[in-house]
Amino acid sequence: MTIRKLRVAFIGGGINSAVGYVHFAAIQLDNKFDVVAGAFSRHSESNRQTGEVWGVDASRIYDDWRTCIEQEKGNVDAFVVLTPTPHHFEVLETLLSLYMPVICEKALVSGPTEAKKLELLYDANKHFLAVTFNYSGYAMVRETQRYY
Repeated sequence: MTIRKLRVAFIGGGINSAVGYVHFAAIQLDNKFDVVAGAFSRHSESNRQTGEVWGVDASRIYDDWRTCIEQEKGNVDAFVVLTPTPHHFEVLETLLSLYMPVICEKALVSGPTEAKKLELLYDANKHFLAVTFNYSGYAMVRETQRYY
């Protein structure tokens, strides 16, 4: 029996970002996910290049994260939020209002005020929200696990 890979769309995390490639590499470690769409960068050329390098069909590379969500909400299994932390809340608010599954890099939000607002939006019975801790994706951490 073949299990289908989960299809994800990245919001942020382009090749011009500090952590984009780390997240792209980490999401592939267990061969259970495919990045199939995204709004990877606010910079048009970096956005296009990211999709091209990562094998994303050009028709599924979006210049605007809102357009990406609107076009892909029925086509992906989850959205991965990789924008700078001060932008997370706005994206999370949009995705949760649409009941879309979300995987978000740490830190989830920018402080206690946003955390309280997010707590009011989030319902564990209706939403899926996961926070990544990508350090497990670093080779040194994986190597160290063999000894402990």
